Amino acid sequence: MDEDFAVILLDVNMPDMDGFETASLIHQHPRFEKTPIVFVTGAQPTTLDRLKGYRVGRSITSKSPSCRRS
Repeated sequence: MDEDFAVILLDVNMPDMDGFETASLIHQHPRFEKTPIVFVTGAQPTTLDRLKGYRVGRSITSKSPSCRRS
């Protein structure tokens, strides 16, 4: 990768590997170990989700925005 990132947006619910596992792998790389990750989810995040997010490093779990159709 040639570019640096200010923040990474990562979905909590992914098919093969959840966002927390992915974040852990990202933070293992020295170049990205301090890059903040914001977790998003279509569901209401649980307390466990929030704790997992903070455990993998300076992360915030938030509900993804939804669009209302008229």
